Order: sequence, then structure tokens, then C-alpha cells
Amino acid sequence: MITADAKEAIRTYLLHRNPIRALVGGRIYPGAAPQGGDLPRITIEGTGLEQMHHMTGASKSVEADYEINVYSHDDEEAHRVAAAISVAMNGLTGKLHDLSISYIRMETQNDETLPPADGGEDPIYNVEQSWKLWYSESVPSFPAK
Repeated sequence: MITADAKEAIRTYLLHRNPIRALVGGRIYPGAAPQGGDLPRITIEGTGLEQMHHMTGASKSVEADYEINVYSHDDEEAHRVAAAISVAMNGLTGKLHDLSISYIRMETQNDETLPPADGGEDPIYNVEQSWKLWYSESVPSFPAK
């Protein structure tokens, strides 16, 4: 499974969590959100991927790092969305779309106030969460020489 597939799996999972959908609707994007789109919204970015190996070659284990960002015009709303994501994902195991998840853990959460993109007076509040995912993927087998 490549990073884009994992981002889509996270997106699909979050879209099907009613508390999150009630807050952001369908505004969950794997990658950059459309310019000038409605808020609140969520973006998902892959920030690192390590395919684990053992003495004889590749294993099926992947350790991946993701950043989930919540953007809103209201600081409290941004934190409500971030809390809903945390409840939905922290400690998750099992099937996530097509991924076999060993474990998901939130590593850090940071707050940021961004200047308005349109030059207006209303800032945009960003809650940034860093997540670590461990999952299994298929490993190609090569014929013996």
C-alpha cells in the first residue's frame, strides 16, 4: 500500500465517523484543500514512510507518519474537530479500508493562528496533529536464483 492509498483510507474512515461528519461535512482532503474552500475542513498529509526489513529482506510491516490539520474560523470549533479525530483514531487497530492496521497513535498536537488568506480581519485557526501508523502491506516475492 503506498502513502496515497493510506491517506485515502484515513479520509474514508473519518468521513464515516458521524461526529466528524457532523462538524466538517465532506470537507476532508487527502493533501491540499481547494483554495478558498469552506471551513471547517481537514487535510491529511503523509510526512514519512519506512518499510521495515529483517535479515532476509523486506517484511510486511510499514511505519508511516501522517499530519492531520483542522482549519476553522473559530478556535473552539477547530479543537472540537481535533478532539473528535482523536477519539475516532487513537489506538485504532484492525481493518481501515484496505489497510490492515496494527496500531495508530497520535504523537503530538499543536495550535497555530494563521493570518486571513483574503487580507480580511478574521484569522484561521489550525490544530495540527502528528500521527504514527503501523500497518501491513503485501511484499513482492522474487524467484530464487
